[in-house]
Amino acid sequence: MAQREDKPIFLSIGYSSCHWCHVMAHESFEDDEVARVLNDGFVSIKVDREQHPDVDDAYMAAVHLTNGRGGWPMSVFLMPDLKPFFAGTYFPKDQFLSILRQVQAAWLSKRPEVEQVADEYAKSISRLFARPAPQAASGLSLNLLVEACQAIMAEADLENGGFGSRPKFPPHTTIALFLDLQELPLAIDADVKKSALALALHALQSMAEGGIHDHVGGGFHRYSVDERWFLPHFEKMLYDNALMLSNYARGASLAMNLDPQCGIDFRSIARRIVSWLERELKLENGLYGSALDADTNEGEGWYYTWAEAEIDEVLGSRSAEFEAVFGIRSDGNCHDEATGKPTGRNIVYARSEEAQKDWNACLDALLSRRLTRTPPMRDGKCIVGWNGLAVKGLVDAQNLLLAQRVAEALLEAEQQAGFLPHIVGDSAPAYLDDYAYLAEGLYSLGAATGNPRWRQEAERLTSKMVDLFWDSKASLFRSTSSAHQELFGRSAPVFDQPAPSGNAIAIRCLVHSYRLEMAGKALEGLAGWMAGAPGMCEGLIHTAFLFIAAGTEPMVATVDGALLTVHLALPSGQDILHAGDAQAEAPRLFVDGNEVPVDRVESTSNGWRISGALKQAIQGGSLIKVRFQACTDRECLPVEERSVRFGRN
Repeated sequence: MAQREDKPIFLSIGYSSCHWCHVMAHESFEDDEVARVLNDGFVSIKVDREQHPDVDDAYMAAVHLTNGRGGWPMSVFLMPDLKPFFAGTYFPKDQFLSILRQVQAAWLSKRPEVEQVADEYAKSISRLFARPAPQAASGLSLNLLVEACQAIMAEADLENGGFGSRPKFPPHTTIALFLDLQELPLAIDADVKKSALALALHALQSMAEGGIHDHVGGGFHRYSVDERWFLPHFEKMLYDNALMLSNYARGASLAMNLDPQCGIDFRSIARRIVSWLERELKLENGLYGSALDADTNEGEGWYYTWAEAEIDEVLGSRSAEFEAVFGIRSDGNCHDEATGKPTGRNIVYARSEEAQKDWNACLDALLSRRLTRTPPMRDGKCIVGWNGLAVKGLVDAQNLLLAQRVAEALLEAEQQAGFLPHIVGDSAPAYLDDYAYLAEGLYSLGAATGNPRWRQEAERLTSKMVDLFWDSKASLFRSTSSAHQELFGRSAPVFDQPAPSGNAIAIRCLVHSYRLEMAGKALEGLAGWMAGAPGMCEGLIHTAFLFIAAGTEPMVATVDGALLTVHLALPSGQDILHAGDAQAEAPRLFVDGNEVPVDRVESTSNGWRISGALKQAIQGGSLIKVRFQACTDRECLPVEERSVRFGRN
């Protein structure tokens, strides 16, 4: 249409729960004057970034090239061949009208210059997508990773928790990395581990106390506009809360070990996240929608905030004490982000140690009142990758029945479609993130339940992911496959956004499936990013630690009926059968000290399988041992013994 009418394209990219997307829609897209200018001079297209992340990725690169930073709504002007020539984000109505008229004038009178700018944008985006990682001063090593962690720790906000200043986003991947450092079987300096744990727990506690945490209904809002986690943007996203669930659940036991008097009950916060997911995001198909809007007809955040009089009415005699503890004021404690004017409404936040008492009855009473209000809109898109993150979060929180329900629904959606979709019920195929996040969730579910089915499904998805997204020349994963539209090339996601990057989790799945050679090549090639931009690569750094640890305890045990199988990963050049003409000691299996006769020993593409027939069923927690002798082509090495608790890999 743009080519037929010889008009530029105006492309607006946003998402359903984006507050400023709504503001621009109301100010401009619903305005008659703006509509006339758009209809006369442009072909207008609106895209949901969550439905088409590849389109968002391509044109967000143009916004970064223009402004040095991105954001939504994204406002991009394109040639009819889809090359961008001007890009920005939110524009107030008057500024937007001025830009529209300037673009229209340039289109009519300066077409060659516009075409030249578009060609330069397209070339720059293509170069950006194809750029190799910078060279690391040395190869991937434990020392490089520890130094990267120290660089991240140097950016911590020691007063308010978290990292950086306002606006402040939850540091999901940093917290996950710092928590995992405590349990990895690696020679990491004790002071580094202690500092990392303290920063992770401080961030979790600070967010739990702040207004970004929905104390009344559970779950967390998208981000805080201030550095102290008080005033949030009120949308709630599935991916944020899935990642929060993992971190609060995993941080709970570590917090108690560090400080038994720790004031915040992380387990309770995790439980309330699950309650919110089930109450407000669960759909009829057993999966979760993608988000709740920030706005209602009454305004942004109105659903979540309170007038003091309403709290008095609901809580009665307990209201005065509650209001003192949770920062409630008669004139309201929050202001309008844009104008700075008081709103007369209150955000519930924990402003004193008294908040750690049992306030559940009061919070539940307020929730009952809130549920009588008109709720914010729910975005019912079932994004496969985000639900995969929820599987992992539910497993970490020990909600295995819920995790299995979500996993079953996702695999059923794949079976019904005949392919893994990006959004359940849609025709678009899955992206790298969808495969990686879902596979990792299934690996986690398999380890927690001891059910071999989940690991088998995870390995199947990992193999398919390699087939679709692995770039063998670059030794990394691309975000799209040949089934997706290609705009200016195929990006290779290595930087964390709100969630860990696609490559971070995809390579992690290679580690989980013992494709260690492939994982090592990818991580070696990306070591320059980990060293040079550690604050953007926490997910990759986390995966690299797991990769190095996999060389110390590479063993997985599964049970299928009466068949016990252990999978061993050995360094390249070693096997467990023979050394030249010398016969090695045959491998042996044991369950809780009782020997299991070995039926089969076989080589695989990424290790060795040793199988034996069980005489009786085993339970989660049983100690499985394998005794074996590894050999090279010249010698037999000393006999080794490895063990794993069944169901806790």
